[in-house]
Amino acid sequence: MLLSRILKKGKQALGEILAYTRRSTPTQLEIGNATQLNSFNITNVVADHGVNSIEIPTSCYNRIEAAYLDIYLPYVRNYNAGANSLDDASGNGSIQVKALVGGTWIDAIYMIDQSMYTPASTTVTRGRVAGNLDVKAQVNIAANPDNASHLLSVQWKNAKAHLDGFTIAQLQVILRIWLR
Repeated sequence: MLLSRILKKGKQALGEILAYTRRSTPTQLEIGNATQLNSFNITNVVADHGVNSIEIPTSCYNRIEAAYLDIYLPYVRNYNAGANSLDDASGNGSIQVKALVGGTWIDAIYMIDQSMYTPASTTVTRGRVAGNLDVKAQVNIAANPDNASHLLSVQWKNAKAHLDGFTIAQLQVILRIWLR
């Protein structure tokens, strides 16, 4: 009787392990457009900057578990005689996305006050800034096969620097999508 209970529990545990290992694991897909490089000046006056757009494959529609936007900044130039950085004391600066057709702007990356510090009259190499806000709702709208456009628009909302002469050079956007 004891052996029978042990075998039954072992069989149950083995079944649970097999069920766990057979589940589908999400596939990560990175989409970007290396030919759309954006360079623009950020001044000491709040302004919005259209960054670019990303085409979303219709094969992603209703398969998206999560989607995050990253930005890649090869370098930042400061033409000012004083040290410069982003000025977001109000907390309103963000990179936003929306489906070009049928979408609404949502935050993808919050920009942080004093970030991207660059000494006077220099060019500084930056890197990839990973977004941590899930934007799958807008990506799914863009991926819908019935949508007239499969584009996801990207903008830098309320961009502002402490001083003039702050240039974002060759900014690229990368969308990380996890598919089931």
